Amino acid sequence: MAFAVFSLSLGVLLAGRVYSGGGDTLAAELLPSALMRNGSPDYRGLVVPDHQDHYGFLLVNERVVSIFPLMAGLLHVPVVAAATLFGYDAVAHRIGLARRSAAWIAAAATAFFFLALDACVKRRTALLFSAVFLFGTEVFSVAGRGLWQHGPALLFINLALAFLVRPRLVPWSGLALALAVCARPTVLLLAIAITCWVAWRRRDVLPAFLAGASVPAIALTAYTFAWVADVPAIAQSSFGRFSIEALLGLAVSPSRGLLVYSPVFLLAVVPVRKTGGDVPPNGLVGALTLFVPALLFLVAFWRNWWGGHSFGYRIVSELIPVLLLRAALAWDRPALPANAVRSAGAVLIGISITVHALGAFGTRHFNVLPDDIDTNPARLWDVRRSDLVRILRGDG
Repeated sequence: MAFAVFSLSLGVLLAGRVYSGGGDTLAAELLPSALMRNGSPDYRGLVVPDHQDHYGFLLVNERVVSIFPLMAGLLHVPVVAAATLFGYDAVAHRIGLARRSAAWIAAAATAFFFLALDACVKRRTALLFSAVFLFGTEVFSVAGRGLWQHGPALLFINLALAFLVRPRLVPWSGLALALAVCARPTVLLLAIAITCWVAWRRRDVLPAFLAGASVPAIALTAYTFAWVADVPAIAQSSFGRFSIEALLGLAVSPSRGLLVYSPVFLLAVVPVRKTGGDVPPNGLVGALTLFVPALLFLVAFWRNWWGGHSFGYRIVSELIPVLLLRAALAWDRPALPANAVRSAGAVLIGISITVHALGAFGTRHFNVLPDDIDTNPARLWDVRRSDLVRILRGDG
């Protein structure tokens, strides 16, 4: 069944030829070419570090290196390698190849999410919320449309969840979580929460869990110090003062809010009826849930909490699996009247899917017109001229 979920997801994502990338995805798109040309993650001959469209690159010891994580680019290597064998120019066909890699990464993330849900809820609920994961979140509008950091991060987070809900596979979740951190550094908050849970509830497997996590951690540390030699840059730190506006904006801003763009997340606050089973394991959902306020508070310290030129809540996309797992549990065994919860949930799911279909296929100029959103973030609160409203009106 998981393979069927993967295949259907991949087919849907490849059917739409819209690509959603930009300066943040350039390093991932070009990494396979850099590896083939220079034998290393050295972008010489491919980018110009001081070019305005090539931000995120540094000149270090006569090498051009990227401050962005390598994971998305590494997952892109098989697609580029295969295309090269068939005579494709990887640079000339950069966008088309990147679209294919983004699609398979998002499809695999969906399949792993199904595997995680399938151990926790009824099969039909697992299928429903796997579809919601794909169609009703940033996966469909952003992560599955471009080689952002979010696709690989979601892939490995979901793999970790699939391991965590299966007692014999819990040790492998350490490796998956560490790979997710390599893809998106902010996932470290989730990794810490899960490590605490393993130390509390599964102390017998803690050594194996930590051993698996140490391999990517050592590799990332070695790369950072030996290659980039700029720890703040690789962490992409851009911190300022804590902003309550940012915290509220991430939740309910008309052009960035989690609950505006995926109102299905409201199901996550519905109380869940307790059962006698042990899936998900005791305390695991609580540990996962800690990631939600932790990430929101962290991003509230970022100067550009809105995520620059993007659609919706892209910058906190890693919250999607945690919120939807909780929502699926509430749908499957709500402590409130089930018919009311599922009727309201069906409406919220429909709205979420519609919103991200608009984001995936709508023509959008919200981030640059009438002015750059990075210079006038006050527009994020304008309901009548919000991103979604402009898409619906047809003026992007």
